[in-house]
Amino acid sequence: MLIFAGIDLFAGSTVFAQLSVINNEDTIKQKSIIKQFVRSPAKRAGIAVSEGLAFNLGLNLYGRFVTNVKWAQVTKSSIQYNLTHKLFWDSDGIYINLFAHPYAGGLYFNAARANGFNFWQSILFSVFGSSVWKYFGENQQASINDMIATPIGGIALGEITHRLSHLVLDDSQRGWKRFGNELLAGIISPIDLLALLI
Repeated sequence: MLIFAGIDLFAGSTVFAQLSVINNEDTIKQKSIIKQFVRSPAKRAGIAVSEGLAFNLGLNLYGRFVTNVKWAQVTKSSIQYNLTHKLFWDSDGIYINLFAHPYAGGLYFNAARANGFNFWQSILFSVFGSSVWKYFGENQQASINDMIATPIGGIALGEITHRLSHLVLDDSQRGWKRFGNELLAGIISPIDLLALLI
């Protein structure tokens, strides 16, 4: 019985090793294909931070002046309140906590990815953008679940949309084909399109 267990363990580890080699080869092929068609930008921290802050400002101004929602009526005293009170657990709906916050986190994350930062470095931009929003972008007390859902969900959603948008981009194309691909990439990841235009 022990012999069969050893054979099974050996066979399982061999299959796993082969799968990891296949996955690594596929990843290398994907990276080389993506690098072949899309230029890697230089690291532009100022632009990445500015894009995240512009998103926060735009969202606040839209809420304040277009939809006239209560949370967007930020004042000096609401900012002071946010900075001096502990985080709490909010009761926002599933749409807000599990879609809107991760989407915003993905935009912060992609602002960094599109401006030359790697996966790990971009996490800091997602955390920063989320923190700035929670303390300065709305008049509600900062909540711990938003401070978790925005960057964590944003990392996953951001990396997916960043990679998908780069799969359709091709710097060697011209004319309507290139326009169509860049438009599709912009629908998938608006921040990546913005980085192409800047």
